[in-house]
Amino acid sequence: METSGAGPSGTPRLRLQNSRLWALAWASLPDGVRSLSVGDSVTVTGTCFRSIVPFTVRATSIDVNLLNTVEDPSPSPSPSPSPRRTPAPKRSPSPDNSADIWGWGSIDNIFDGNSDGNDPSPSNDTPDPSPSPRPRASPKPSPRASPSPSPSPSPSPSPSPSPRPSPKPSPRPSPSPKDGTKSAEADNTDGSSVWPAQPPSPPPSRTMSLLAVAMELCGNANQTPLDAITSAVTDTLPAYFAAASFGQLSIPADQIRIVSSRAVVGCSGTNTNGVGWRASGPTDTDTLKGWAEAADSFMINRLRVPVADYDYRMYWMPASTGMSGFGTSVCWNAMEQNRVWLPGTTWVDQYALVHELGHNLGLMHAQGYDSNGQLAEYGDGSCPMGSGTSMPTHYSAPSSMALGWTTPQAELRDDDLPVGVWKSFMLRGLADAPVSGLRVLPASWTFGANGWTGYDQIVVSFRRATDTNMDAGLQPPYRNKVQVHSYEASQTCPHSVLLSTLDAGGVWPKPGSSLPADTQSPGLVVRVNRIDAAGGAAYVRLCRASVKKETGALCRDGLDNDCDGRIDNC
Repeated sequence: METSGAGPSGTPRLRLQNSRLWALAWASLPDGVRSLSVGDSVTVTGTCFRSIVPFTVRATSIDVNLLNTVEDPSPSPSPSPSPRRTPAPKRSPSPDNSADIWGWGSIDNIFDGNSDGNDPSPSNDTPDPSPSPRPRASPKPSPRASPSPSPSPSPSPSPSPSPRPSPKPSPRPSPSPKDGTKSAEADNTDGSSVWPAQPPSPPPSRTMSLLAVAMELCGNANQTPLDAITSAVTDTLPAYFAAASFGQLSIPADQIRIVSSRAVVGCSGTNTNGVGWRASGPTDTDTLKGWAEAADSFMINRLRVPVADYDYRMYWMPASTGMSGFGTSVCWNAMEQNRVWLPGTTWVDQYALVHELGHNLGLMHAQGYDSNGQLAEYGDGSCPMGSGTSMPTHYSAPSSMALGWTTPQAELRDDDLPVGVWKSFMLRGLADAPVSGLRVLPASWTFGANGWTGYDQIVVSFRRATDTNMDAGLQPPYRNKVQVHSYEASQTCPHSVLLSTLDAGGVWPKPGSSLPADTQSPGLVVRVNRIDAAGGAAYVRLCRASVKKETGALCRDGLDNDCDGRIDNC
């Protein structure tokens, strides 16, 4: 829903389209209904928390300054060597004959320029974050080969009960263009923008029942203290998942069982797949399954533990196995038991718990590119599914969206991003609220070209870190920054890939870069105008380019077709 041109009476109207309306998404509209004036209403069929329901959209009042997604009026163009006409934007989603609407991004040619994308005018506010409110498996377990965790992991802070709006940041003046072209203006938000509506706190949609045991294997003792396991499983995990899921995942205290005795396992055996295993064998999937089944059998027959009552089972292994951590992945085979194998040490690694249970929930590793442009399996240091070892750290935005814990502020397709028009958004922190970030569907304009197919996504998010939210442990390179991820949702077992982490003035893709993280952009440009960590907002602009450099007729159409931040910049 967005403002359109004036109606018959000269008053603004609302244009209706098949797109996200925060927690609601309509699937169809009555024939002929395309816009509403004040007092009008229309009944549409849509989805609300995965249920198909009819609901009514009524235009009670219209205030164009209170939209979360706005197109900011541009400043008057600087004197130009030759007069240029400025028609309404090409492929604009709604006609507006009263004014030309533009966004801002002061960057050089995004494909061939030499600028690093850093704009000198907007600067990142000094971080002074105020306390923020809270924030199946496969026969082939996923190994974790992430950096060695610190021997003294920081404890997870207790989450606050519910998200609340943060103070609105004040606007900043924007620079004036120094050439004869028309510039897209910097963030001139007047402070009247509002956060997206937050859905009511739902009851938990998923409940975990956990069984935890330390294993002795072929006479090798286990060093993990029982009190360390108890603290991690009964205190840390329930608090983390309740906050990270915004109440959707619950681990009730009466569904947690810490086995006080060790599970004693022999030196060899055969698993239920008929494959033999040995205590000294390689930690492959058949061996891991054999160890777990032998431990289950011991608990059932010797300790009288009702193992089958627990959906998620965790096994602390002796240090003699030399293992780092494994978790069965629901992505590969939903019929396999959810299990996690953890290294036996004198302390419990909270990161390993959240990482391996993430596999049980269906998440794959969080990938990212190294400084040489090589894709690294654990390359996203801002996610526990990557190398985000400092806890607490929230799952990345695409992972949280895939789990259904985060709803994007907007889901953008080709009609939402007309070529050459900058769109501005005020992003909420990923760990601050269940509605945050942007999901972009490039296949709506690439039609499968350049590998962007089906439901593949670009996800833009703001990683606000405070002392009390689930990004409190976020590593310094990612704190209070805007992130751009890709997520191949069309794949059976998709990985999230971190493409860029941006500070104020940053831009993705980096102009002139030949690195894969930049060249794979589907013509989309993301610009960070300003970050207000204390106020809890990041101001970003998005633009869709159709060419590498404007030439010919594109120099006279009043659009920024190459998204270089200058209209008709030839």
